[in-house]
Amino acid sequence: MAHRRRICCIRPPQSTELEFPVILSPVSWTKIPKRCEELPTNAFKACKLETGETGYIAKAEIGGQKVTGYTTALSHGKGYMPYGTSEHVVEGIMVLAADANNLHWLRSSGYQVPKYAVHGGYDRSEQQFIGRSCTPIQNAKTWQGDLLPAGNLEGEQRIGKIHRSHGCLYVPHSGKEYIFSQYEVLCHKISPGDLASICRWNIIKTLKNLNLNKEVVSTLPLPESLKVRILSTWK
Repeated sequence: MAHRRRICCIRPPQSTELEFPVILSPVSWTKIPKRCEELPTNAFKACKLETGETGYIAKAEIGGQKVTGYTTALSHGKGYMPYGTSEHVVEGIMVLAADANNLHWLRSSGYQVPKYAVHGGYDRSEQQFIGRSCTPIQNAKTWQGDLLPAGNLEGEQRIGKIHRSHGCLYVPHSGKEYIFSQYEVLCHKISPGDLASICRWNIIKTLKNLNLNKEVVSTLPLPESLKVRILSTWK
């Protein structure tokens, strides 16, 4: 296997601010049998490929890791995955299923991944995310500098995995793994959490703003379950 060029890993700082409670739009992964003749009717349509086919988001295990790539309705249960500088064609994939109205694409670049990005695969050190190309195909290169050949379809896109610590999107094509520094990230749409969660959030935020210590909080006339929740957030 070819060796990947060393890439500096940068991890964004973790926020300590109390987050407003939200509900993420639902997604699911459906296992696809080998030599499957059709995809689920609710498989999420991610892009148009250079062949004119619709690209669907697929996930598979390679080398002990979960890798995100793509499949098509005519792939007979096979997925195309970027891994270790190469494209891997695998069976035993899972396909992302979701209502198209529940997800959206947000443009990003480098090490920036939106807050509510849909989780894709993972490796031994980090969660990975789902991305697609948003710049001309010719902008992509392999780690050795080989350019990605453009197809004949205007607006063609490629699907792959986003390594946040690498600052890029990896996509598979013709046996190789290509790199985009600008990309679109698949994200959940969100809605406010339930009323009880919002009330807890308001109480905790207010108490923190008053700079009360743990001893004072423990004496407040609040339900014990709420006090436990509050004290668990205290530094």
